[in-house]
Amino acid sequence: MTFYRIISLKERTVLIVTCCIAIFTAVRCFNEQQNIRSITVKQQCEITNRTYLVLPDQVTINDSFISARATDVQTGERVILAYFGKNYQEVQKISKTSSVMRWTVSGNKCPLEPATNFNQFDSQRYYWQFHIYNQVKCKQLRVVNNYQSGLIQRCHVLRAKLYTYFSYFPHPLASYCQQLILG
Repeated sequence: MTFYRIISLKERTVLIVTCCIAIFTAVRCFNEQQNIRSITVKQQCEITNRTYLVLPDQVTINDSFISARATDVQTGERVILAYFGKNYQEVQKISKTSSVMRWTVSGNKCPLEPATNFNQFDSQRYYWQFHIYNQVKCKQLRVVNNYQSGLIQRCHVLRAKLYTYFSYFPHPLASYCQQLILG
């Protein structure tokens, strides 16, 4: 309906500007889809000694399973790192770290898996909004904590420290603070 109104206008400048914006948007969407296709790994491949920058508030730990959103230091590509901790001390070392980390990883890089069932949570579509298209299943992991962080990294460090601080509050207050203040 709105498009019909624009086409039926007698104003040529409005019609030309609208057409230019529509063409620009279509080209931009096409280029973004091509970029996603070029970045996404087609099949599983082996990586060795690849270094990723991991922010402390983007690490999640569930028992011995460690998952993190990370950025490749060389290429700037964002990935999900998945790692099963070898022992309790290794998992605790990573969970207690509240600074920017560099993880040197060896493992398998593969595309994110789409949902397989109807109405199943689609992690592939969820992570696309963060420009994450691949996952690295780590076999070996080496963590280095001495990294000089910039302003944005310091904000992530502060957010991780606040998250830990709020977790010591009583039950309803802790979740309110974490959700309302930290998001």
